[in-house]
Amino acid sequence: MTIAYPNGIPLSLATLGFGSREKCDIAVNYKMYDASEVPFHDDEKLRDWMYNVYKEKDEMLANYYATGEFQPGERGQRISFSLAKIIGQYIFWFGSFYVQYKVYGWLIVQAIALLLAPFNWASV
Repeated sequence: MTIAYPNGIPLSLATLGFGSREKCDIAVNYKMYDASEVPFHDDEKLRDWMYNVYKEKDEMLANYYATGEFQPGERGQRISFSLAKIIGQYIFWFGSFYVQYKVYGWLIVQAIALLLAPFNWASV
């Protein structure tokens, strides 16, 4: 996956999380490789293959910043997300975090109670 940012400046995690950057276009190009193409069993060949992949990515990025296209003649497809979808995702992730927080908290309390059960403080 190759990602091109406006003016070559990537978005920070804080910018993504708080949405504090103005609207901009981010270009994404991906290529899937057949597993049989990847030389997993030879370290040197794998290293050379990876270097070649990153060299191709660098060339694609240079071409994108010069021409606006990753590959000459290749037109992209614009994808935009509605505000409702973005808010829905935030609600899902915050809700998921809250449920995990409550479940893990309950599990910790139960584990502590189980560990302290042999000391039965009430009968002392």
